[in-house]
Amino acid sequence: MIALNKSSLLIDYDDLPFKFFFDSETNTVYLNEDTTPDLVILVDYHMKKKCKVVYLKSLEKCPICDSDLNKNGTNKFLLNKDRIIRKQKYVCKNKKCNKHSQACLKKFIDKHCNYTKDIRESGLNISLIGYLSYEKMSDLIEFITGTKIPRSTLHYHVKGLSGEYLDKKEKEIAMMMEKLGIEPQGVYHYDEQVLWVNTDIKLRMTIIDAENNMVINDEVVDGENFNKYTIKKFLNDSLKGLKIEAIITDGHRAYPSIIETLGAIHQKCVFHKMQTLMKHVYKTMRKLNNKITRCENDI
Repeated sequence: MIALNKSSLLIDYDDLPFKFFFDSETNTVYLNEDTTPDLVILVDYHMKKKCKVVYLKSLEKCPICDSDLNKNGTNKFLLNKDRIIRKQKYVCKNKKCNKHSQACLKKFIDKHCNYTKDIRESGLNISLIGYLSYEKMSDLIEFITGTKIPRSTLHYHVKGLSGEYLDKKEKEIAMMMEKLGIEPQGVYHYDEQVLWVNTDIKLRMTIIDAENNMVINDEVVDGENFNKYTIKKFLNDSLKGLKIEAIITDGHRAYPSIIETLGAIHQKCVFHKMQTLMKHVYKTMRKLNNKITRCENDI
């Protein structure tokens, strides 16, 4: 529904998750609390000037007694530490209840924080594309959104949100895979990567579906705790309930017996085979090159 009158423009899209009301007399934009505050950026851009923004409750009913509410002033809120918006305050019409409440934006902004969740996750989203310093990330976010977030604050949010963010992305990917019908075909690659964390040695165990290049699981363990029993437990836990036909690894002697207990075929990786063969080739080539160098010096 779109309705026009002398003093205001009401746009009520029933099929969209927001309601928008602009009062031209007071230059005020009223938004539903289910509307992302990121819309304020678009409002500012299209209005060519900053309007007063007031958030209203989605349902103007008392959360205690379900009575109607009276508006009771507004509270200021500094959105993204840059833009003042207001939250409508209410008081219950029922005198016996007299409950006070206000519009709530907890779906988009965490408690004791001014930045929206989307702004806070911007650094993590940029990291999916390529590596940038926090200073460059800050400049890019300001260019796109108009919000200046200091690099130290950006680093703080990236560090604090990384676990939750990765969990969310993994769930999104899992849903996409389920929708597309992608599932492991039974052939897997397994390998370890040596990591130095400060002065400690750690190993990252990873198993990948060979057909879809999909990471099934990875885990980081202390170097001192790494042995064939660690590998066996990791493979057992990672492949539980999945189709298993073959596992491709390097030439470590512990793998055949471990993989045999899983009921799978052990296949040595062609790359690692070539790498092992090339070690002998490089050794011979170094000897010949050294001999050539000595002969040239003698000549």
